[in-house]
Amino acid sequence: MPRPPHLLHLVVALLLLLPSLPFSIPADPRPSTSLPSLFSLDPFSRPAPNPSPRSALLSELSSPSPSSSTVLSLVSALEGSSSPSADAAGKKLIGDWRLLYTANEGRGTAGTIVAKGVKVASTDRTFQNLRLLPFPSITNVVESAGGRVEVGGPVTLDGKRAYVRFDRLLIERRILGVSVALDLSLLFACVNNIQKLRGGDGRENWLDTTYIDDGMRIGRGNKGSVFVLTKV
Repeated sequence: MPRPPHLLHLVVALLLLLPSLPFSIPADPRPSTSLPSLFSLDPFSRPAPNPSPRSALLSELSSPSPSSSTVLSLVSALEGSSSPSADAAGKKLIGDWRLLYTANEGRGTAGTIVAKGVKVASTDRTFQNLRLLPFPSITNVVESAGGRVEVGGPVTLDGKRAYVRFDRLLIERRILGVSVALDLSLLFACVNNIQKLRGGDGRENWLDTTYIDDGMRIGRGNKGSVFVLTKV
């Protein structure tokens, strides 16, 4: 009489039959949350940092047609990021500067300066020199294809504000290939005398330094003009 199959034999037989039976694992209804492979992650890939307002301003001013709204927005950001102390502003002001940009926010104009009726375009090579010896003074020099204009006078530093009294106007023009120099300082003398007769104290023209570092300066004038300069 044959022996009944041992229990172990039945288990083995069932395991051998499993691959041929129709069997499937139900799909997980939840959305996949698989993480990327660790080997696909680059530990050195980081998002590029946003440029600082200073770098962004210099980049915008180097473009062929800088946007006035962008420039003025970056100027305001720089002014808000650092307010120079009166002592630091006074020391860093001394030296030679080049004008990169100017605008009048109140009048909505950009690219020109008007001082005592003398109009200057910032597209020309415009430089400014401030010195303390032999006495505190300021000199603005504009160089263009047509010649050279120099405007200057004594300056009084009062914290972050500089009061300027223009008394010198020199113009050099090339006429038919010949350089002609004109000293029109008398015009400034007349204007200054008229201001005195009207009760002026020589502090009508001023420029506030609203931002300054070792290489850049931002200023705002008494007529609403904004100036951006870099140190030469």
